[in-house]
Amino acid sequence: NYPTIDYQGIIGFVPDNETGSLTVVPSPPLDFYFVVHYLEPVLPNAPAIELDMYSFPSQKNEIDLAVTSRQPVLSKRLHVVQETEDFAYSVIIYHPGIYLESDPDEYPKDLSLILVRIPSLLSRVAPFQNEFLTVH
Repeated sequence: NYPTIDYQGIIGFVPDNETGSLTVVPSPPLDFYFVVHYLEPVLPNAPAIELDMYSFPSQKNEIDLAVTSRQPVLSKRLHVVQETEDFAYSVIIYHPGIYLESDPDEYPKDLSLILVRIPSLLSRVAPFQNEFLTVH
């Protein structure tokens, strides 16, 4: 889908044996993946193309909740793979689409994700804040 990107196949998170932190590596063969296929803008987010979100433990729970509840779910804060600044965190909004009463047994097969980078959000809304606020 992105001819300018060097496609590496499906990638996922695995715990590092020495540090316990999660690292991104080529994904082993699995029965199920929840992969990021389409994203915008492409180039700054290239490290997330074909990332298996289901391999990240906290995201797995949030994906499952969005699918089973049929409601949007807001993730906990996280440091995304394409982030270049150590202090910058993001949240993800998972949206399962619109529930149709005409097909009550149909569960979402896909989710829309909106990534909100917290420093970017704050810099965009700060000029419209009329009173002094401190964020802790």
